[in-house]
Amino acid sequence: MVKPAFPPPSPDDSPQRPGTAASVLRAPAASPEEAAGHQWLDERIREQYQDAASEALPERLVALIRRLCDQRR
Repeated sequence: MVKPAFPPPSPDDSPQRPGTAASVLRAPAASPEEAAGHQWLDERIREQYQDAASEALPERLVALIRRLCDQRR
């Protein structure tokens, strides 16, 4: 059995806690370049998702993908 790379969210995980999707969405970018990178990434994710489905991309998913990309830098 393959173990998932990320643990499931804890039951007490609320959008108000630091590091959650809502707090990442509210966090200001450190620089104009970072803000532009986030905007570009958001647009590419939304384009790809819209090609695959007709519903809107959840903001929490955008925030999670952005955090994962930022961790790789």
